[in-house]
Amino acid sequence: GNRFEKDGGNQDREIPAPEAVVRRFKTRQTASAGRTRIPGLSETPCCGRAALANLCSPESSDLYHYVMRLQAVLFDLDGTIAETETVHLQCFNEAFQHFGLPYRWTFGEYRSLLEIAGGRERIRHYFEKLDNPPDHLRDLAAGLHKLKNELYVERMEAGFQIRPGVRRLLEEALVCDITCGLTTTTSRVNVDPLLRYSLAEDYSKYFAFLLTGTEIRHKKPDPS
Repeated sequence: GNRFEKDGGNQDREIPAPEAVVRRFKTRQTASAGRTRIPGLSETPCCGRAALANLCSPESSDLYHYVMRLQAVLFDLDGTIAETETVHLQCFNEAFQHFGLPYRWTFGEYRSLLEIAGGRERIRHYFEKLDNPPDHLRDLAAGLHKLKNELYVERMEAGFQIRPGVRRLLEEALVCDITCGLTTTTSRVNVDPLLRYSLAEDYSKYFAFLLTGTEIRHKKPDPS
């Protein structure tokens, strides 16, 4: 929501939320023929952070306050950019069935298992808690996880919707020269098809870097 701060006369002055500030900026700008525009935001000139700051002084500008203070935005993937956990669960259960295993995770069980970072680690943790865990647990978990990822990619290629507002937020960050990064424990093999088929073929234009579960040695909650 909005917040308040003291103005020069020591009176409370309402500071609009960042989205409202950006919208107000859009309505104030005139569309000159030579300006570059971003698809989907045809009313917004691609002027960048420096040009936004030049519109007004730091002492009086709400826009300056928000845009200049924000340096970067880090996004998670599952549950942030897209609600994918139900799809992951379906793919885990299909992998169990394909391997002829009698296990079927309910959504409640899966929510508890989400405390374990990483799909392969999640399977191994589940097996280790069983009274009679299957043989060759490590190899079995790796095979199940590989099949589960293949099933997940097939679903992403068939089409999947990211959460409402995510694309607009990324476009506006791009307009304002705000760096965005993606950090997730999800394997890169799952990250790529979700972003490519749901966000953009060249999704790298939105993210300065991607850090996935494939690139890190120890997943959360490891402090390193």
